[in-house]
Amino acid sequence: MTPSSLYERMVDRRVRKLAPLWESRIGETGLRLNAETWVRFKLGWLTAVLGCAVFAPVIWSGAAAEVTVPLVLAVLITSGALMCSALPVIKRHMKATMQHLGLPEKPAITAQALQSPEDFDIWLLETRQYHNLEE
Repeated sequence: MTPSSLYERMVDRRVRKLAPLWESRIGETGLRLNAETWVRFKLGWLTAVLGCAVFAPVIWSGAAAEVTVPLVLAVLITSGALMCSALPVIKRHMKATMQHLGLPEKPAITAQALQSPEDFDIWLLETRQYHNLEE
């Protein structure tokens, strides 16, 4: 199993899990991008946790700084890079969601609105009222 196929399987599993609640609200493209963002953040956190599990015993055993500092930096850089790779996907997710809803990109969807379907419905109602008042 290659890392890319594992990544795709994780994204597909997340899409299937969220589809009943979210697909009609944010669209198929938005849902897929949402799942990709979630997987990338989780992989970044998993890398950080596993890295801590590796370098904590190394540090406690009294290893030299020549060993521990590069190990800590490698874990930080890897997990940070995985999490930062989600930022462009988040932007595409927001754009796809707003296009699916037929709303202008500004004001964009909030992170709180994506926490639950109820929060999303409240945000959508407020946003549509805002745009109707503005027109």
